[in-house]
Amino acid sequence: MNSFIDSICSMIGLDFDLLFGAFKVINFSNKAIYVEGPFSLMSVKEDEIKLKLKKGVLEIAGKNLSIKDMQKNALAIIGNITHFEIN
Repeated sequence: MNSFIDSICSMIGLDFDLLFGAFKVINFSNKAIYVEGPFSLMSVKEDEIKLKLKKGVLEIAGKNLSIKDMQKNALAIIGNITHFEIN
């Protein structure tokens, strides 16, 4: 944990970032992307996936993209990822 507030949130089972609408994006060597935070699916295509975030849109481009796992505030996308950006 990076701060006292993060430690307190961890002890009581809350994610500080998620409380304030923040999100996390982790890229695994352009083979998978993990997104955590409040989002909604805008579009899913084999070469592009768009997620609506609280402030903006996350666009993921590549080939053979698919959703591997999706939960309430988390999503795993696999495929050959060429780039991603937040607009």
